[in-house]
Order: sequence, then structure tokens, then C-alpha cells
Amino acid sequence: MTKNPAQPVPTKLLPIVISSEFANFAVDMEKGDKLDKKFYKIRDVAEMLGLAQSTLRYWEQEFPQLRPRRNDGGTRFYTPDDIELLRIISFMVRDKGMRISAVRDQLAARGGETERRALAVARLRGIRDRIQQLLDGLSKRRIDSLTR
Repeated sequence: MTKNPAQPVPTKLLPIVISSEFANFAVDMEKGDKLDKKFYKIRDVAEMLGLAQSTLRYWEQEFPQLRPRRNDGGTRFYTPDDIELLRIISFMVRDKGMRISAVRDQLAARGGETERRALAVARLRGIRDRIQQLLDGLSKRRIDSLTR
């Protein structure tokens, strides 16, 4: 049986669909850009995620969890957490072929679980980067001690 992306996924199956493939998605996220700044402009986020700026603005209207900060001039500033949420939404819509309404329902039904997972992935990235820095420092010290 082939899956038709135009057909909605039954709501009772949504947690299974997301949970069973989230591990692969988390691995794919590891290949993504490092989020080392506190804020990103919409053009940077759009380029990073391969989305149109208009798509980001549309999703902002559709997903109450997505609320980028704005300055007095109205310029949007996305946090790394906003970007992780956008990656999840993009995965569900583009890769899984889910409808916007199904994704919205999924995010709401999960009670923030998806957001917590995205935050956990972001924190784990930070920990991994710190460990790598420490390992690099240890390697350098070892090389220095061997060359003396």
C-alpha cells in the first residue's frame, strides 16, 4: 500500500509516525548548521533551512508555538529554539508529507514533547561541542608533551 501525502494521517497514528522516525530525524539534524548565535534574521533562517521567507511567515501564523522576537522596526529575530522547532515542522510537512493542520494538532497533542526533544537535541549538541573542545585541548597538550 502506497502512502498518499495528500491523505491526512489518522490522528491516533500521529504519535507513532513521529516517534518511530524521530531518531533518524535527530541524526539528520546533527548534519545541520551549528547555531552559535543568540538570534538569527529571517533571511538567514530561510537560507539555513532551505525555505522561503514567506513560508516562515506563514508557519508563524499557523503554529502558536512559533513566536520569533521582533525589534521596534518589526524585524523578526529567531532563537536557536525557534529554528529547532522550524526544523521539526519542516520535517513533518516536507519529509513526511503531513498537512499543516495535522502537524499543528500533533504539536498541540504532544503537549510540548516535540519542543522538549528539539531543546534536548540542541543541548546535546552544545555538550558534544564542549566535549570536542576538551578533547582537542587534551590532544594538543599530549602532542606538546611528546615533542618536548
